[in-house]
Amino acid sequence: MDTDREGQTNEEEVLRQRLTNDNEGNGEEKRINAFIKSYLAYLVSEKHGPEADSNRRKLYISLDQFEHHLNKNMEIHHACARDQEYYDLLTAKFKDSLEAARQDILSKKEELEVIRTANRTRHEYNILCQNIKKCPDPKSIESRINELEEKKSQLTARLKLLHDSLESYKQDYNVCINSLLSLRNNLEKLDIPDE
Repeated sequence: MDTDREGQTNEEEVLRQRLTNDNEGNGEEKRINAFIKSYLAYLVSEKHGPEADSNRRKLYISLDQFEHHLNKNMEIHHACARDQEYYDLLTAKFKDSLEAARQDILSKKEELEVIRTANRTRHEYNILCQNIKKCPDPKSIESRINELEEKKSQLTARLKLLHDSLESYKQDYNVCINSLLSLRNNLEKLDIPDE
């Protein structure tokens, strides 16, 4: 709060205290009663003479006091109005600050969500990169597949060759067995005696 504001606050505080003290002692009511008495005394008294002058002076003094108290009340009213305006301004500034803070918080929440999403995406990307690095190169895979296909073709051809050889051996074996059986039968038919 600036110096002018402090000066006004001290002055307003003094006025408030005086007003409070006057009202606590019923000063306004006493002044009104004194004015009515003085006014009635002025009306009843003669218009000229020392008593009339005294009553007139009392009336002027009372009117001056009323004017003084009216001015004082007006000053207090204006001081209160200024205070109210000042507090309204502070309230408006406070509300604006609260709204700005709320908007800032919402903005920060959105930024935080974007950052979290970016971090999550970056983490998933890093994991994917690591998995891709663990996998072999597609060209080497294709080359290896071609090698295996060629080896498979060679093994298939060899297997066919072995199968054909096996069939040939089977036939030869069957011929051999049949020949042996036939020979045995022929030998049994001959029935050569032992010497």
